[in-house]
Amino acid sequence: MNTNDIRPMINGFLARPEERGQRERTDVRDLARATRTPLETILHRSSIVLCHGFGFDSSYWNPLLPYLPKNRVVWDLGYFGEERKPRPEGSWIGIGHSFGLIHLMANLQGCCGLIGLQGFLNFLGDGDLRERRQRELSGLQKAFRRDPAKTLQSFYKACGASIAFSKLNKDPLQRDLDALELAYAVPDLPILLMGAEDDIIVPPELIYNNAASHSNVTVEILDRGKHALGHLHPKAVISLFQKHFNNFNENLAAQRPQS
Repeated sequence: MNTNDIRPMINGFLARPEERGQRERTDVRDLARATRTPLETILHRSSIVLCHGFGFDSSYWNPLLPYLPKNRVVWDLGYFGEERKPRPEGSWIGIGHSFGLIHLMANLQGCCGLIGLQGFLNFLGDGDLRERRQRELSGLQKAFRRDPAKTLQSFYKACGASIAFSKLNKDPLQRDLDALELAYAVPDLPILLMGAEDDIIVPPELIYNNAASHSNVTVEILDRGKHALGHLHPKAVISLFQKHFNNFNENLAAQRPQS
């Protein structure tokens, strides 16, 4: 994205053909008030692996940690410190914010399901969408090479997040920024993609574009949250996790973890 002049994409809420006419958004206030089974109870057969997205670190998850079970593993991609990717034991469900979902997809041993919190399967998308997003991504890549720190601050502003860092590791940031151009194999696992209607980094248009050809992918779009749902609306996010972890657990008994 060109974060110096970023704006919502045209037709930012595009449903798959079978979902047209059924595109009601989910209100974060309703989700925050919902009462569901605690995650500790739901996840009695698996653990959670958390991976933050581009430009963030493991502290992205701090607002959500009080609501998550203790059987969890938190990764850090090393953008501002040391990279940490501890392996979980047994079966696990991965939750990736933005590009963090792609990192989880590259390490699937034992995985029984994936959640992309404003995540994607193909950052550029397909068809006409791809050409437009490629131009925007190229602008962001050029800006980052010129001035990484300033570009990140513009990126955070577009995300709706306030992030401070004392130093950055340019190489892993540049590596993952360039990797946004690549296409990735989609695993045969239950996948939930969660988005926000006002997210201009990973808009609903892209999420539905990604999901269109994959019957194992479910989409949930909240009415707001920018590109920082976990920071801005943690209770609403947790409520959706609870809803879909129940769905994932229905598959665990019959499904072998990915190897």
